[in-house]
Amino acid sequence: MFSDMTMNEIKLFADIVAKLESYQCNDVEVRESVLTDLAKLLRCEHACSYILDPQSQHFIKGINENISEDAQKIYTDHYQFHDPITFKMRALGCSTVEEVIDYKDYYRTDYYNDVMKKDGLKYGINLYLFDEGRDIGDFRLWRGKNQENFDSREKGLLRILEPYLKRSILKNENNIQLINTLTSRERDVVELIAKGFTDREIGQYLNIGFSTVRTHLNKSLQKLGCANRAELAVQFNTALH
Repeated sequence: MFSDMTMNEIKLFADIVAKLESYQCNDVEVRESVLTDLAKLLRCEHACSYILDPQSQHFIKGINENISEDAQKIYTDHYQFHDPITFKMRALGCSTVEEVIDYKDYYRTDYYNDVMKKDGLKYGINLYLFDEGRDIGDFRLWRGKNQENFDSREKGLLRILEPYLKRSILKNENNIQLINTLTSRERDVVELIAKGFTDREIGQYLNIGFSTVRTHLNKSLQKLGCANRAELAVQFNTALH
């Protein structure tokens, strides 16, 4: 797998891992931050990413790379409800299109001819991320008609990156849960810290004493597991955006 990679691709792989391990952001931003690089790593021309909403069973929060607005719209409005491959691929976790349908049959479907063919999407591979059975995001990567089909190299790379992708997305969910443990006053203080207020400015703004500000700050640092106010500000801002 790695022996088939160029030096630039090895560096790109390392950069993706480093970004996921250090990045603090919401689920959309995690997927958006790596989608382009992931497509490059897998030598793809097209890519998209969604999350399956458990209540509506709709794919939401879509992100697209080199897929036309027309194709996006017809998929979200119609074909996600008449999709012959996606849920079958989802059941496998990580798979190529040909693992769920013969390409000859796939190329005869309305889904392929109305959506994929118009944008030149021919060969596909998908990765679906779950946390205890709950969908937390997917990555759908496509090659065009002038490229070769996917092989074990691409599937192996996705499987290696899977835990890093999952951990980065769940990190933000954990941050939100921790922020929800703050009292209303602690949250007020943290929000002002995130906006760059000093402790004295916070006291004046909230009409509370300096020592009270420090008490709320220290409790918030403890609850969110932050070492200092700068880390607290970053965690608060990224979890809420």
